[in-house]
Amino acid sequence: MLLLAFGLVVYFIYKAVRERTIPFFSPPTYQSRVTYPTEPITLTYWRPDVDPKALDAILADYKALHPNITVKLVNQPAASYDKLLSDNQAKGTLPDIFTVRNDWLPRYQKSLVPAPTTVFTPQEYRDTFVDVAQRDLTTGDTINGLTFGISTLGLYYNADIFEAAKIAQPPKNWQEFADVAKKLTTKNGQSISRAGVALGTPGVTNYVDILSVLMMQNGAQMTDSPPTKATFGLPDANNYYPAARAVDYFNSFSNPNKSVYAWNDALGNPVDAFAQGKLAMLIDYGYRAPLLERQNPALNYKVASLPQLPGRDQINYASHWDELVNKNSKHTELAWDLLRFISSREELNKYSLASYRPASRRDMVDKQRDDRSIGVFAGQVNTSRTWYQGNNYNVEGIFADLINGARGGLDAAVSTKAAATRVTQEIARSRQ
Repeated sequence: MLLLAFGLVVYFIYKAVRERTIPFFSPPTYQSRVTYPTEPITLTYWRPDVDPKALDAILADYKALHPNITVKLVNQPAASYDKLLSDNQAKGTLPDIFTVRNDWLPRYQKSLVPAPTTVFTPQEYRDTFVDVAQRDLTTGDTINGLTFGISTLGLYYNADIFEAAKIAQPPKNWQEFADVAKKLTTKNGQSISRAGVALGTPGVTNYVDILSVLMMQNGAQMTDSPPTKATFGLPDANNYYPAARAVDYFNSFSNPNKSVYAWNDALGNPVDAFAQGKLAMLIDYGYRAPLLERQNPALNYKVASLPQLPGRDQINYASHWDELVNKNSKHTELAWDLLRFISSREELNKYSLASYRPASRRDMVDKQRDDRSIGVFAGQVNTSRTWYQGNNYNVEGIFADLINGARGGLDAAVSTKAAATRVTQEIARSRQ
C-alpha cells in the first residue's frame, strides 16, 4: 500500500509539472565550446522591465556554473527604453548585452556583433530556432541576435458569457467571430453595456498588430523584401485592395450603423473591461493572463486560437524581444555564450514559465502546446509572421490616422495608400 501511495504521489506531481513545463527529464542541451577565463568578469545586460523576474533563476544557474562571471542585469523602464538605447548608441555606451523589439533591430544593427561559430554555427541555429526567429534575426548565414520567446495573438473569451448564450465553441473564422460578437453585445442604440469584442478604434489594445494580421490573412504584402518600402496599400492582380478591406472589417465593429457594432471607447481600456466581465472577447498575447488574473481572480475565461480566413493558409502574428551583443564589448564571445546558456532547453523552459511567452526553440514549442497557460499561443508560433515597420511608435500614429480616417468617411483604399507612403518614410529613416 505504501508503494502504491508513493506511486500515486509521483504520478500527480508529474502530471502537475507537465501542465506548466516541458518534461523535466530532458537531457542537458548546453555544453559550452568557449574557453572561460579564470579572472572575475562582469557582463552588463539591459532589458526592458516587461518581464523583470524572468531571468533571475536562470542567471543564478549560470553563476553556479561560472562563478567568476557576474551578470549585472538592469531592468530599464519600458516606456523610455528605446530612447535610452538610442541615446547610448549615439554615445557608444551600450552595455555588453541589450534587448530590442524585433522591429527595432535594423536601427541597432551597427552596434551588434554576430554570433561566433564557437557558440552557434548557422546550421545549428537553423536546426534549433523556429522560422520566425530565423527570418527576423539572420541575414544569410549571419546570426544577428537571439530571442528567448515568441508571443502570438490569441483569442481570450469569457466562458460564463459564452455558456449563458449557449455558444459551445469559440469562433474559428472571422465570419463566425463577427456573428458571435454581434450575439454577445448588449446595447441600447449607440450605448453598449456589454461589448462582444474590442475592435474598431485606436483605443483597442494591440490595434496595430490586430489590423496587421487581418491585412496579412487577407492577402496583403506588408513590405517588399528585404524591407525598403511598405507595400500594403497596393492592389492585387485583380485590382482588389486586401489591406483596405481589412480596415473596413476592423472598423465595422465600432460603427453604430453596422449590424456588428460591438465596441466603443466609452467602455474604457479593453483589458480592464474584459477583467470586469464587460467584454466577451479580447484579442491579446499570452503574457496578458497574469494581469487578468490579478485584476479578477474569479474571472472564468478561456483562450482559443486567433480566427482565420477559411480556405487559406493559417497566418498568425508574432511579437518578440531580441537579445543583441554589443560589438564594443570586451567579452563578446562570453556574452554570446551566456545567451546560448539561457536558450538551452532547461533554462528556456524557466523563462517561458515566468514570462508566459512560448519558447523560441523548435524542440520545445511543440511540447508546450499542452501547457494550460501558453499552449494555444505555442501552437501558433510555427505559422506566425512579423513585418518591419521602421519606428513602431510612429507607425502606431500612422495606423491610428488610417483607422480614424476610414471611420470618418475616407475611402479605405485611399487611406491605406497614404499610410503605406508614410510607413515607407519611417523605414527609410530607420536605416539612415
